[in-house]
Amino acid sequence: MADIIGALAGGLRDRGWSVAVVDTRPLKARLLVTDPGSREACEVDLLKEALFRQPVIMDVGPVVDLEDLVAMKVRALGDRGLPRDVIDVRAACQYYSVAELERLGLRDEAEFDLGELRDRLESVVWVSDEEFAAYGLESQEIAELRHWAQEWGSDLGLRLAEVYEDPE
Repeated sequence: MADIIGALAGGLRDRGWSVAVVDTRPLKARLLVTDPGSREACEVDLLKEALFRQPVIMDVGPVVDLEDLVAMKVRALGDRGLPRDVIDVRAACQYYSVAELERLGLRDEAEFDLGELRDRLESVVWVSDEEFAAYGLESQEIAELRHWAQEWGSDLGLRLAEVYEDPE
C-alpha cells in the first residue's frame, strides 16, 4: 500500500495538489487531497481488492467496473454500515435488485454476512437526520431511505429465519 500511496500522492503533488495521508492499513488507505485553486478538500479512499471484472477505461484512466464497485459498497454496508454506505447502496438499486445486491456481497463470503447486513439495515432508524443531511439528502429523501432500509432488512430477516430450522 505504501508504494501505491507514494505514487498517487507524488502525482497529485506534481500537479499542485496538497496531499495528507489520514490512515494507512495493509489493504486500504485514506488521503485528504486539497485543490490548489479552490482550496476545497476531498477524502480519497484507496482499496486493494480482488476484482471480478476488468476495469473500465475512461478518459481519466482505468475505473472500477460498476458491478465490482457495487459489490464493495454492499460489503461496506454489511461491515461498517455508515450513512454513506446506506446512501450508495440505495442508489445502486436503480441498477440492481436487492437479491442481486445480496449476491454481489456474497461473492466474498469470508468478508460478508447476510445477518450483519440485516442488522445494519435495521439500525438505519438510529442514524440522525443530520448525518444523512451532511450528504445532501433532504427530509423526504431521508424518510424514503429509512423506509427502503427497513423493508429490505425485514424481508432479509424473514428469509434468514426460513433458512434456520430448529432441530427440536
